[in-house]
Amino acid sequence: MKNRFTITISDVHGVRHYTFNQLVKRFFWWVVMGLVILAAISLALIWGLRQEVQLLQQKRAEALARYEQLLEQRAGELSAYQAATQKLQQELDAKGQHLENLDAAVAALEAMLGAEPEDDTAPLAQRVENLKLTMGEKRYLLQVIPSGRPVQTFKGVSSSFGWRKHPVTSKREFHKGIDYRGKLGDKIIATADGVVEYAGYHKSSGYGNMVLIDHAFGFRTLYGHLKKVLVKNGQVVKKGDVIALMGNTGLSTGPHLHYEISFIQRSLNPAPFVAWDLKHYDAIFKKARHVPWDSLVERVKQYIQAVAPPSLPAMSTSRAN
Repeated sequence: MKNRFTITISDVHGVRHYTFNQLVKRFFWWVVMGLVILAAISLALIWGLRQEVQLLQQKRAEALARYEQLLEQRAGELSAYQAATQKLQQELDAKGQHLENLDAAVAALEAMLGAEPEDDTAPLAQRVENLKLTMGEKRYLLQVIPSGRPVQTFKGVSSSFGWRKHPVTSKREFHKGIDYRGKLGDKIIATADGVVEYAGYHKSSGYGNMVLIDHAFGFRTLYGHLKKVLVKNGQVVKKGDVIALMGNTGLSTGPHLHYEISFIQRSLNPAPFVAWDLKHYDAIFKKARHVPWDSLVERVKQYIQAVAPPSLPAMSTSRAN
């Protein structure tokens, strides 16, 4: 009986006794302990899984909130993009209409000047040579059409006409003029007779203080980044007049002059006009091909002949008898 134990169960039907060996007793307790440990491990696993599920649900909720926020942000950006696109289209339509108006104006002015079609293959220099300009007519053209440098003191060129990387915005753009080096206060001069169309600060162009001059036969000159403007709108200027002082206003990295020449709204390379003088007179006719020089020169000859004073008849020195 030493290695045995007895379990007594009592109920309404009586008392029953169950006797077990001690080894069975130990086995029973081991089973009970194993079940307890298994239950504890199961509970721990269940608790851990519940924590992971809660964490995943929290992350899912955060991801959904972030997704909805991105959707709202993209919807706002799309709306702004559509508005900008619509505005840009309106601007393009307006620019297109403006270009059509300019084309009509150009055609009218070219017709008035008698400009030849662009596919005309006749040598331009030869047509101009056939007109045989006098010295007075040459001087008149140099007086009323931009020629020579727009700076009184030449200190070099920092940027030429053509494509370049903008020194301020770093964007690739077409440079419509020539930039002249200098120092603050250097004198800027008109390169031809004309009327001042605009004189003052011009924000949208980036040229700061600028002067725009209308010249004869559809030519224009622009002088930008000025320190001080010395002329007024509507003022008549002569070639060589000091119109401004060099500055650093607008989109500029240092003191310089931005100088442009245009003919009927078309930008021209100023370099041939800067080099144009009596000594190198005919070179301009080959380099500035967008200008109808033959019809222009013919019109100048007609104008000069019309305004020239009539010659007096020769007086006879003989006396009638």
